Amino acid sequence: MATDSPRGSLDEHPENRETHFVTHPQDNPVPQKPANKDLGRWDPRVLLATLRKNKWLILSTTVVISAGVGFWSMGQPPVYEAECVLQYEPSPSQPLEGAMEDVVAPVDSFWLAQEFFATQNRILKSRSLAERVVTKVGLHTDPAFFGVPAEERRTWRPATVTAAAARLQERLTVEQENETRLVHVRVTDANAERATLVANAFCDVYIDKTMEDRLGTAVSAFNWLNTRLGDLNTHVDESERALHTFREQNGILDVSMEVRQEILATRIRFFSEALTKTRVRHIELLARHRQLQSSLADNPLSVSASTLLQDEQVGTLRQALHGKLAERDALGTRYSEEHPQLRALDAQITALRSQLTTEIRTRVEAAALDLREVEAEERGLRGALEEARQAGSEFNQLNSEYARRNGERENYSHLRTEVLQRSTEIGLAQQLRVALASVVDRAIVPRSQVGPRTPLHVLLALVVGLLVGCALAYLRNSLDRTVRSAEHIEDLGLTVLGVLPTFKRELNGKALKSERDSDRQNDLLVHQQPTSAVAECARAIRTNLAFLGTDEPLRSIVVASPGPQEGKTTMASTLAIVLVQAGKRVLLVDTDLRKPRLRRVFGLSSKDGVTTVLLGEKRLTEAVQRTEIPGLSVLTSGPLAPNPAELLHTARFRELLREAQEVFDIVILDSPPLGVVTDAVLIAAQVKGTLLVSRMRQTSRVALRQVTAQLRGVGASIVGVVLNDADLSTDGYEYSRYYYYRGTEYRDISTDEAATSPAAAD
Repeated sequence: MATDSPRGSLDEHPENRETHFVTHPQDNPVPQKPANKDLGRWDPRVLLATLRKNKWLILSTTVVISAGVGFWSMGQPPVYEAECVLQYEPSPSQPLEGAMEDVVAPVDSFWLAQEFFATQNRILKSRSLAERVVTKVGLHTDPAFFGVPAEERRTWRPATVTAAAARLQERLTVEQENETRLVHVRVTDANAERATLVANAFCDVYIDKTMEDRLGTAVSAFNWLNTRLGDLNTHVDESERALHTFREQNGILDVSMEVRQEILATRIRFFSEALTKTRVRHIELLARHRQLQSSLADNPLSVSASTLLQDEQVGTLRQALHGKLAERDALGTRYSEEHPQLRALDAQITALRSQLTTEIRTRVEAAALDLREVEAEERGLRGALEEARQAGSEFNQLNSEYARRNGERENYSHLRTEVLQRSTEIGLAQQLRVALASVVDRAIVPRSQVGPRTPLHVLLALVVGLLVGCALAYLRNSLDRTVRSAEHIEDLGLTVLGVLPTFKRELNGKALKSERDSDRQNDLLVHQQPTSAVAECARAIRTNLAFLGTDEPLRSIVVASPGPQEGKTTMASTLAIVLVQAGKRVLLVDTDLRKPRLRRVFGLSSKDGVTTVLLGEKRLTEAVQRTEIPGLSVLTSGPLAPNPAELLHTARFRELLREAQEVFDIVILDSPPLGVVTDAVLIAAQVKGTLLVSRMRQTSRVALRQVTAQLRGVGASIVGVVLNDADLSTDGYEYSRYYYYRGTEYRDISTDEAATSPAAAD
């Protein structure tokens, strides 16, 4: 099993002399992530790849929305629109211009004209005008207007005018032409004749209403002003006499209302301040009295009132009583209760208690006396303040009455002058019959319907469906937390050694018989098709491993993955084969002692393997089996053991690795999934390097981050990550740098129809 190739060079075997494009990791064997992640995310190629991958989602969303809108539109009844054109006259002609002012003031500025137009448009759309139209045309009694089917019209009861007006307002459109006085009144209805009738009725009713409002206002104003003119003359005379009498009766001629108000305000302010001070004093005395009463009811020694604590005599008595009590407590530990000294102390204590209680009672009585005095003072001040306020209230009433009488006199005088002048002007203005609008074009019966616009609706639905489908596709892509590119792996601080592309489960144009045959062919694809895209990518991974820049070459590598079905066994087999093709002596060890698969890949026996060597039943050289590939040996798992983790965490396993490295150039270990059992972690801590396999759109980024932290926590050396099952034709624009030569032809594996993938089921 000798080799002519030095251990540090993996690509110098004569079998691999065809030129292929590989680079050192420092020369970017895989695309580096963009400096700005947001720019990379919004790269047109990324968006295009996302849309292409979700094309069926986009297409189905568009079809569903378009079909739904189309069926809905075709099921709608036909709609006709009748249009009537009005012309506003904001400043109607005034035959008596200059001699009088019209009742309705003319609009003589741009902003007033805009306000006039907006007001009239609002009147046209008002409920009151719609109710007039409903009453005139009889829409509230027309079941067809409400869309009642013919078979239900016999039992249908007429609706209210208000309900019919609300329905009519929904079908009315008022639109004014820019920079003109023309306004278009449009009415839509399922019946063309009814739409025309209602549109013309709107214009007629609006003109009649404006005329009624204009003339009615003038006539009513003239009659009312004439009636009020006589009344105003009488009111002016009466108000002047009443004001003079009021001033004489209340002495307003002697002292002005302002001086009286200042005197009353001063009195109220003085009594209010005095009452506030007295109330504060009352609160203080009341608190002191309550504290003294509580101290009198409790034990004098436990009193906490600040008033008593500041009293010198009470403090002296309390101190003396405390001293006697302390002295008695001291003697009580030495003598019995009948001892003369204790009896004498008890008598002294009783006397001091009685004296202290008497002193406190004296102070309680004094506090009660002070409290009664301040209460009497407070009542007096409250009464004085109430009298001042009553006087102020009476003054306010007097002042209000005076202001009312004086204002009434002034108003009557002013109104009499205005009414006399306005009455004369309105007498002439009411003779004018000028409308504020005129009909330019009356509505005619429409010949074609305006709705439903099914083609337009479907077209808009297509656009909306495409936008919604694209949004759903992007949302689906954003919510996908699996590894989809090398950038996701590099974000975790890991090195991407290369990618293995997706492949079709066919070999030499013939379909495989079973899933097991498919998995076996996947694992041996590099050996059977050495010029395939998978083989070229595998050799690029081999080269990148050789240029990792370590001080000593990797002699033992464990291939692991975060979860099952991610291609670790396929990667281990593929890596072993390309290393053998480079002239290395390789031992492939199946350390998955729970669900081994290498024996099926190479068609070997599982009678002897890792478990028999670890249990001492066989030697390593006896358990190793040769394969059909020269230079590649396999150590299967052997019989399944009930305690795989304990076997792998022994000195015998480390001895097995040492012996294997003495015989072979490189030892590659296929391990169980990292996220399922701890076997792979135990193995990774004992080998030179760990190669992680991540399957595109299956491996979770969270799981990859967790197993990375788990491996680093045990001191394992992670040499890099291989991205498996990468669909370079749709998602992998980032991998367009992975090219290879086939013979003399230079190809891009992202467009190679023969691209296949070792996405094996572990």
